Amino acid sequence: MLCLSAVVARGQDTNQVEKIENQLKQLQEKFEKQQQEMRANFERMLREQQAQIEALKSQISAATNAVSAAAPKTEEMEELNRKVDSVVEAQKKVRPGEFNPAIGLLD
Repeated sequence: MLCLSAVVARGQDTNQVEKIENQLKQLQEKFEKQQQEMRANFERMLREQQAQIEALKSQISAATNAVSAAAPKTEEMEELNRKVDSVVEAQKKVRPGEFNPAIGLLD
């Protein structure tokens, strides 16, 4: 009878080991599945962010081109500055008798 109980005990131990191995296998499969899902989500988010970055780069490029096209050219600015300077200089010139008109009296 002692031998029979030892065999039964070993059979129960084997069943418990198999249950634990099955649970461990299920946990490992679940972990691997979650890891794959996380990797897929990460890669999707990375692609979306790269697309947003490219879109923003395009917007910046377009805005920069629009600003440079709208800005006056350097030559135009220099010509405008020369004209303004000539007008300012002309206004500064004083005619010799402007504030002291030559008035003479005759006897």
